[in-house]
Amino acid sequence: MVSAVQYESVFTQWAPDHHNGLSNHLPMAILALIRLGANEQKIEEFSKSYCRQLDPLQEIPTQILTEQALLSLAGKGEKFHQVQVSFDHFIQTNGLEDTLKTWLPRLCTGSSTRAFHPLIRLGYAIQFQLEREIAHALADWLVHLVNYPWPTNHHTSHPGSLENLISNLQNKRQSFQPIVHRLIDDELGAVTLFPEYQSLILQPGINALSLADMQKVALNWYLQSHDFCALHGITGSYAFNLIIPYLEDLYPALKSFWLSLVLAYLSRSPVDTKEKTPISTDLSTLKSKAIASMDAHTIKLTDVCLQQYEITSNIDYLQAAWTRI
Repeated sequence: MVSAVQYESVFTQWAPDHHNGLSNHLPMAILALIRLGANEQKIEEFSKSYCRQLDPLQEIPTQILTEQALLSLAGKGEKFHQVQVSFDHFIQTNGLEDTLKTWLPRLCTGSSTRAFHPLIRLGYAIQFQLEREIAHALADWLVHLVNYPWPTNHHTSHPGSLENLISNLQNKRQSFQPIVHRLIDDELGAVTLFPEYQSLILQPGINALSLADMQKVALNWYLQSHDFCALHGITGSYAFNLIIPYLEDLYPALKSFWLSLVLAYLSRSPVDTKEKTPISTDLSTLKSKAIASMDAHTIKLTDVCLQQYEITSNIDYLQAAWTRI
């Protein structure tokens, strides 16, 4: 039987990004493959193919940093190894739970950092209880941390549901076009630079701020558009649910995640609603096709959609998975 632990040393050999800012999906995809039931041969085949594009992690002599010193390295991607070593030390010394409870409130101010990938990577690592992988995810998040500003009137709340708020923004998306950048982080940041952004009402009422509703928004957006950002909204919101036990004050983190999701939505061009993809409830076939795709995003989306389908019985998650097959 394939074990996640046997791959942890493989994950930590590689830098968290490659080709000037693209995220390393190897750990997330392999853990998703394990959960989808892939055998060792398929996982090795995927790993060998995917690793060709990765950069080896450059390990340099370093010392354990204080919390304050670590905070000073936020957004400094070149310091990844130093930060990762310190997180390793914190987990071993203070324990996993204490480390997560200490750092997640700080990191969740930038939920969409690197297109949600550090959050997603952390979610997988927590589920599989891989401490070294957790340290890598935390370090990746911190050294690339991006915080986006709310509009000027951010204290004004929208009176309706999250779905109504998104619906009201539908016709305003064109105001932020064209936004074309190589990295999703840059596209989200570009939205906040438009004058029109400052007049938007993006904050939901405190009673309307629900992760379950955010998950529905991401799912519906993806089903309508098959959009790449929406895909990350689905996998990112699933990962966010896994970090909730380590957030003593959930509201600020939820609010930040919602802003990230809205910015991702506004950064994308309105598109015609896509036709529904034929689906089947044959989960074995769905898993087999996802494994055979050898595509990291297809593998991760299918895995998360199957997890969400098991939790919610919402067949729309199967619909979403089949769109990538």
